[in-house]
Amino acid sequence: MNTIDWNKGKVYVYADRTGIIEVKDNGVEYVSQFEWYIDSCSNDHFYVGVDFEPISVYQEDINDYVDIPYEPYEQQLKEIIEREVNDDAYGLGLDTYHEDRYDFD
Repeated sequence: MNTIDWNKGKVYVYADRTGIIEVKDNGVEYVSQFEWYIDSCSNDHFYVGVDFEPISVYQEDINDYVDIPYEPYEQQLKEIIEREVNDDAYGLGLDTYHEDRYDFD
């Protein structure tokens, strides 16, 4: 399988701690669904933990999605999600000045 450039995708991170990354790379559609949580925070930066679902790949010949493992892309996806959470922390209801609001795992 080709390497997927997840940075070209659309990222949706929601306040209910779920999210989706969609990307079309070399004519193939990939979807990564995940749940995220705050692992820790330092100053103005949140460190995010992520629980991934298998990646869905659209197969035209069967007109449906099939699952592939997320593990080869885990680090790249986690970095994208963490960046997105930090870029929209206020919109996601996060407040770096009240660390005690979070139940860190």
